[in-house]
Amino acid sequence: MRLLVAEDAAAVTLDAMDTFLKTEGFDTLLAKDGKEALSLCESSRPYLVCLDIMMPQMDGFEVCRRIRKRDDAIPILFLSAKNEEVDVLVGLEMGADDFIRKPFGKRELLAGIRAALRRQEAGANTRPAFVMAHLTVYLNELRAEIEGEGEIELSPREVAIIPLLHEHVGEAVHRDALLGARLLPRVAHLGSAHRQDP
Repeated sequence: MRLLVAEDAAAVTLDAMDTFLKTEGFDTLLAKDGKEALSLCESSRPYLVCLDIMMPQMDGFEVCRRIRKRDDAIPILFLSAKNEEVDVLVGLEMGADDFIRKPFGKRELLAGIRAALRRQEAGANTRPAFVMAHLTVYLNELRAEIEGEGEIELSPREVAIIPLLHEHVGEAVHRDALLGARLLPRVAHLGSAHRQDP
C-alpha cells in the first residue's frame, strides 16, 4: 500500500520514517517540499498522505486544500510541531483526517495511519462519488459532472469501466480487463440495482 510522506525534516529523520514504514509493509513516496508532494500525489495516487505544515515552496495547508479540491476521500494526516489549537482546527477544517503533534513516536504515527485507513475502508461503500481529473463520478446514480460543463448520464457499462481506469491511472489497461468476464456481473448488478423501483 502506497503512502506519501511530505516532511520538511532532516534527511536522517525522513529516512528513518521511510525505513520504519517499509518494515510495516508500506510502499513510501517521500517529498521534501509542498510542490513535490502535490506532484507526487497527482501522479502516483497514494492511499494516504502525511503532510508537514511548514514546508518550502508550498505549505501543508495549501497542499491539503488542493488535494481536497480533487479528492474528498484520500486520508490526510498532518504531522507538525505547529500544535497550537488554532493550527489543529485549521488543519481539520481544511479536510485533514487527523493531526499528529511533534514530537511523536513511530508507533503513534503507525496507529494514526492505520486508523485513517480503517475509516476510509469503512466509508468506501457509502462514498457517493470520486474525482477523476475534471470528472466527478456518482456511481450509484449513473451520472457524472464535468467541471464547468455540466452533467452527463452514464450507462451501467461505463460505470463499471470508469473505476477500473481510475484505479490504473497513467497505465494502459488491456482490452481483456475491460471486456473480461469479471466485469460483466458488476455491470449487470449496477444496471439492475438502478432499475429497481423505490
